[in-house]
Amino acid sequence: MAIGTQDGTGTEYFFERALNETVPRCVLFNGTDEGKTVPRVRKTLPVGWLNTASQYKTVLFVGRIEADKGIRIFIDAVLGVLSSGVNGVRAIIVGSGSLLMK
Repeated sequence: MAIGTQDGTGTEYFFERALNETVPRCVLFNGTDEGKTVPRVRKTLPVGWLNTASQYKTVLFVGRIEADKGIRIFIDAVLGVLSSGVNGVRAIIVGSGSLLMK
């Protein structure tokens, strides 16, 4: 399931070109749309994730992977938590952007 915002960033264009046509998608105006129901999709997680789900706190970043969206702040924060000795934290980054090319 892909959920995107219609905030002028070309979500529909990205969906058409980057997602497999079988991937369910929902576009919300600026991230919220109380009048629109987000479709529910049952997705099976990899076995390793199911077996360890209760052992981890998951921190999720979803957005363009660019400095102005705070990706470096997110990474620095996660690294700070991990280097402080905290165990049981898993970070997931979902997105696309120019920093992927550097």
